Amino acid sequence: MPISNVPEVDTSIAQFRSAVDTKMTSWLNAVRPDDFMAVELQVHALARELADAISAAVLQQRCADLMFSAECVRAAKATGRYRSNGTRETKVTFLGGHAYSFRTPYMPAIKNRRHKRPRPGLLPVLVTLGIWWRTSPALADEVAHQITESDSLRSGIACLERRGIDLKYKRTLTFYQRFSQRAVEQRNQWVDRVLDDPVGSSQKAPLRDTGYWSLLTAVGCASG
Repeated sequence: MPISNVPEVDTSIAQFRSAVDTKMTSWLNAVRPDDFMAVELQVHALARELADAISAAVLQQRCADLMFSAECVRAAKATGRYRSNGTRETKVTFLGGHAYSFRTPYMPAIKNRRHKRPRPGLLPVLVTLGIWWRTSPALADEVAHQITESDSLRSGIACLERRGIDLKYKRTLTFYQRFSQRAVEQRNQWVDRVLDDPVGSSQKAPLRDTGYWSLLTAVGCASG
């Protein structure tokens, strides 16, 4: 009996069960500490792959929802900063370190003579779901946490690699720089709101980076 109404989810679970069945005989032959450590690592690797596959299936359904996509595009147009330009295929990396491709609406930035450097385009559906720079929200949170808590970027990358997340040095550095820049911009926006309405701001929702707030305050999204 299907577990969900999303065929890709059932396929991923079936593949997981098949992989477990294939490896179980060798796992049960573990007799030394390093044998059992290998069992644990293999089980966790399979579980990460399954988790990412299910997350990707959910995202694929969101990207395929025409009504949801249209709402995201309308919200982006309402900012006056982006225009529609068909769709674009892009990869998203999830918390377990696996990347999947998605086709989703793409909106280049409207040219502004005051800005010498053109603004990057926007993937409105992904941004609405908190996906920036080809990185899922949970992975973005984990990268930011590990880098912040480590004594160096390389140490943070090493911690991520132990979890099976290998984004390479350059991509991790670029992500962290952009993430930090966005945090500063959001802080400044929040401060401006407080200064404009010091009484009302105390009753407003706290600063956040999710859903349509991400989209309506978008300052750029890696489109590749």
